[in-house]
Amino acid sequence: MAFYKDLNVVRYDVLGPGYENLLPPDTSVPLDGIYRCESCGGEVVMRRGELLPDEHKSERACSTNDMKWRLIVRSEGH
Repeated sequence: MAFYKDLNVVRYDVLGPGYENLLPPDTSVPLDGIYRCESCGGEVVMRRGELLPDEHKSERACSTNDMKWRLIVRSEGH
C-alpha cells in the first residue's frame, strides 16, 4: 500500500489515464508512477518505458503465475 504524509502534495485524479488498465509482466509502462501487483500486493516505482517486473524479479512472492500490474499513483514526470 502506498502512503503519504502531506495531502498538499498529492491530488485526487478520478479521470486520469491508466488506473483501470491491468498490465502483464515485462510490459513497458505508459506512465511514471507506482504500480501494484494485483496478485501479491507488491509495489514498484516505474518510469515511463521501463518494463514491469515478472515473477522472478518481484521482491514479494506471488501465489499465482497470473501476475497483473495496476497503476495506483501517477506521477507528473518532467
